[in-house]
Amino acid sequence: MYILETHDLCKTYHQGQHPVHALIKANIQVKTGEFVSIVGRSGSGKSTLLHLLGGLDQPTAGQVFINSQDLYALSSDERSIFRRREIGFVFQNYNLLPMLTVRENIHLPLDLDGAPYDTEYLDQVYQLLGLNELKHRLPSELSGGQAQRVAIARALAAKPSILLADEPTGNLDSRTSQDVLALLARTRRNLGQTILMITHNEAAAQLADRILHIEDGQVEVAAHV
Repeated sequence: MYILETHDLCKTYHQGQHPVHALIKANIQVKTGEFVSIVGRSGSGKSTLLHLLGGLDQPTAGQVFINSQDLYALSSDERSIFRRREIGFVFQNYNLLPMLTVRENIHLPLDLDGAPYDTEYLDQVYQLLGLNELKHRLPSELSGGQAQRVAIARALAAKPSILLADEPTGNLDSRTSQDVLALLARTRRNLGQTILMITHNEAAAQLADRILHIEDGQVEVAAHV
């Protein structure tokens, strides 16, 4: 079963009179439980693609289906609710709220949605990501690697259908980057989490089950292995 599919997904911007085709008829399929990397240089269209897959922008044409739901057939409010429940985001800048503890940051998506805590599942996430000793710290008291682990835990808290990671190691040194990537792979293995990671780093992409490349807004078509 495909957890994510796109059909001829396009995004065009305009700079004055000139159109800029940031994404051109992207057709992507990601299976449930699969870890897929999309690799491309700066300006290749990676971030545009991720924003469209996550419902953060409006496509010029085409469709995005997550769990068989046409993302852009939803109203803006409906899409916000769907995004909160079904899509986990991990960004390179962590985006933790500085006044909240680690535990409060992780539980924030559930609190915003009024959702009950699955304590057993959350305990598994804390254990998996090595966060049990950090629950009561503030983000200012964390290293970069620790902050990114918290961001991953927050993205997992609502048991999303898919985790979208945008250059998740972009602000980390090489050793910490490897640790974070290994943890992402472990969430896929231990939790069955579907992951799509955008990166410019070919070495980082090697941890995925499958690698796609994007260049000048065009995503290569690749068969599943």
